[in-house]
Amino acid sequence: MIDVSKLEEYFATKPAAKEIIKSNKTPEKQNYLDSKRSQNIGIFLHGTQIQPATIGELVSRIKNGGDMDNIIALKKFAPLADDIKVFGKIPESSVNSLDKADKLMWYMVNTPYFTQRLNIIEVTISIPDDIEDIKRMVDNILEVSRVLLNSNSFLRFLEKILAIGNMMNAAIKKTSPGFKLSSTLPKLTTIKSQDKTVSLLDFIVQQAVLLDGDCLKFVNDLEIVHSASNSSSIVALSAEVDIMKQDMNKLSGRANDISQKCPTDNHVHKELEVFVDDVRSFVKFFQQNVFLLNEQSAQMKSDYSKVLERF
Repeated sequence: MIDVSKLEEYFATKPAAKEIIKSNKTPEKQNYLDSKRSQNIGIFLHGTQIQPATIGELVSRIKNGGDMDNIIALKKFAPLADDIKVFGKIPESSVNSLDKADKLMWYMVNTPYFTQRLNIIEVTISIPDDIEDIKRMVDNILEVSRVLLNSNSFLRFLEKILAIGNMMNAAIKKTSPGFKLSSTLPKLTTIKSQDKTVSLLDFIVQQAVLLDGDCLKFVNDLEIVHSASNSSSIVALSAEVDIMKQDMNKLSGRANDISQKCPTDNHVHKELEVFVDDVRSFVKFFQQNVFLLNEQSAQMKSDYSKVLERF
């Protein structure tokens, strides 16, 4: 009798093993931001070393603010009212399911006083450089005023301009005890001799060389005038100093506002108080600089008035 069991064992077709396919598909990240905003935030994150989870550290101390470009970008992406409604309801346990841009928004929304602290940090980054820039321009104008008021050679040269001008006007019996620099000096190069080869300025310099060569030393004395010509106007500089004083007062006010309204939770309260102490220390240090700058600004206006009165 044929051994059927052996026959099947040796020659029967075995059923193919079912191929187990493993899916490499990762869970899709949730996205609540509109596509354009999400794309812009994604580009920003790609170009920086900032990680969404560490955004709170960036605003924990004013010295952690980093560079101005990052602060300006974050202000542009700061949470809006709708963002606060949406991301404020998402529990921390669900943060990892969010797209990277949405994750940044979640941390910004859930960092107490994030936008307010960001605004404060922006001001603290700009103030030191602003003070230096304004001080440099004020110092330039102060030095120019000092040189102009103390340059005897320049005064003697101006006296020669006045004397020659009065000689030229004698025929029409029109003399003057003085003249305005702004209106008279530009004309010296445009008034020409009859053959058009010599300007009135050329003639005045020739006469100065013959009669009082030392009066031309003012050219070296007034070299600094050129550097000061690139500075802002007196009015503009004074206004900038006033704005600086206002900014310092606003910093103090914003810090006090955070301190008074910060939650009672120990961890958050401590973090915010550290930030507020930073701001107060900053204001205390730079208020002295602004005070001195204000005094220099007042001196600048006073000296400039004397220059206008004399010349």
